[in-house]
Amino acid sequence: MIRVDRSRKCPRTKKKIYPKGNWKKLASSATRKANKEKGKHQADRSVYRHKNLLAALKKLFFGKCAYCERKLNNLGVDVEHFRPGKKPKEEKGKHNGYYWLIYKWENLYYSCEDCNRVRKAKSEYDDEFNKSNYVFGKGCSFKLGKGGVRAKKPKDSLAKEKALLIDPCKENPGRYIRFGADLKPSAIAGNQRGNYTIKTLGLDHSLYVRSRKSTYETVKRLLNQYKQAKLAKNKLALRHAKTNLKKMLNPRCEHNALVQNMLADPIMFGVNLDPVNIK
Repeated sequence: MIRVDRSRKCPRTKKKIYPKGNWKKLASSATRKANKEKGKHQADRSVYRHKNLLAALKKLFFGKCAYCERKLNNLGVDVEHFRPGKKPKEEKGKHNGYYWLIYKWENLYYSCEDCNRVRKAKSEYDDEFNKSNYVFGKGCSFKLGKGGVRAKKPKDSLAKEKALLIDPCKENPGRYIRFGADLKPSAIAGNQRGNYTIKTLGLDHSLYVRSRKSTYETVKRLLNQYKQAKLAKNKLALRHAKTNLKKMLNPRCEHNALVQNMLADPIMFGVNLDPVNIK
C-alpha cells in the first residue's frame, strides 16, 4: 500500500483526476436520495460503478488495487467504499451506514475483489490458512480507535472517528506497515493501525505473498547488479542498475511499497548492501 494523492493532476490534461461527463450530476442526485432514505437506501450500482467513475479511479490509483497494489488488468475490479455504505461490522449500536458517502468521490477507491469482499481462504490457496479458517477481505469492517466518535449523519466529524484502517489517500502507509524477507507485511513496532489494516484486508495471505514474488526477485537481481557495479567501479553498469531500480519505484509498478522497503534495507532481503538512494 502506498500514498495516493487525490489532488494529483493528469499529465496530459493538467487537470485534477475526476470522472468525466455527467457523473458528478448523477452522484449528487443519488446522494440527495440517500440522505432522504438513510439506512433504507439501496446503493445504485449504475452510479457508483459508472464507467466514467471506474476510468477515473483506475487512472488515480495507477490501475492497481488501493490496498494490495496488484494490477487489476486480469483481476475482478471493485469500487470500494472506504467508509461502508452499510452498518460497520464493529458497530454495536444503531447505525445506518455512511449513506451520505456512498457516491462521494473522496470515499471511493479502486480495489480488487479479494481486498474488498469478505471470504474464507479457498482450497487453491494453501493449507496454512484453510486449517485456521482464515477470513480476509474488508467488507463492512471499519473499526475506530480508542476515544473515536462514530459519525452517524452528514454533519458529524469524520476526523473525530480515529479510524484504525489506514487511509492511503490521506496518510503514508509506510509509517505503519513494512515488509520482511518473507514478503509478508508487519505492523511497525506492533502498532494497532498497522495490525488492524493487515488483518482486515488479509495482506499477509499467501495469495498476496505469491503475487509479490516476481517484484521481489526482479529488485533483488537489480540490487545485486548495483552492488557488483559499485564494487567494480563500473559507472556505466551502475547507472544502468540505478535506472532500472528507479523504474521499479514508479508508482505505476506493482508492489511499490515492497520496492521501497527493499531499497531502504537491502540486507534484510539478502543483499549485503547499504541503503540505496535513487534520486
